[in-house]
Amino acid sequence: MRENLDEQTKRKLFAQILVNIAKSPEFSSAISEELGIAKDSIEAELDTGRQLDEQSWFRAYVLALSKWLLQYMMGSEYSIAVNLLPSYAYGVHAASDMVSLAYLMEPVAEPRQDASGLTKPRSQTTTCLSESDFGTQIIRRISEIEDLDHRLDLDRTLKVKMFTKCAKLLATLQYDLKAYKTFALAD
Repeated sequence: MRENLDEQTKRKLFAQILVNIAKSPEFSSAISEELGIAKDSIEAELDTGRQLDEQSWFRAYVLALSKWLLQYMMGSEYSIAVNLLPSYAYGVHAASDMVSLAYLMEPVAEPRQDASGLTKPRSQTTTCLSESDFGTQIIRRISEIEDLDHRLDLDRTLKVKMFTKCAKLLATLQYDLKAYKTFALAD
C-alpha cells in the first residue's frame, strides 16, 4: 500500500489528521494512546516518507482514509453520522497489506419545531457530533482491527474449515483447485 500511494495523495489524506491533532486535544490524545502515533511521526513521514513503522503507517493510512470519508460525507448540506464498524486486515503479498473496512452512515435529523405554537415545543434537540469527535471514535475502532492471518494461525481448526469452505466455493466457479491448494498450503 505504502509504495503505491503517490506523495500528493498521501499529503492530502494525512493533512486532516494533523488538523484534528492541532484542534482537538481528545483526538490528539486518542491517536497517541490508542494507535501509538505521534504528530511528529506523521510530519516526519510526510517529509521523509519513512518515519512510521509498518503497523503505525497502516493505522495512520486507515485513519487518513476514514477521515477523508468522514470529512467528505459531513461536508454536505445534511448532517450524517459516520462510524467505522468492526474491520479486518490480512496479507496477500505482505503482512496486513489488505484491509476490509465497513462504515455505517446514518443521517442525523433535527426534531421538527412547530412555529405556529399548536404543539408543544421540543426541549430536546439532537446534535450531530463534530467531525473531530467521529474521528476520535474511529481511532478506537482502528485500534481494534483484527488481523485475520494471526487469528487463523492461532486456530488451526478454523483455518482448515475456512480453506475447505473456500475450496468448495471455488470449485463451483470452476477454479483450479490444485492451484488453490498450493496457495493455501504455502502458509
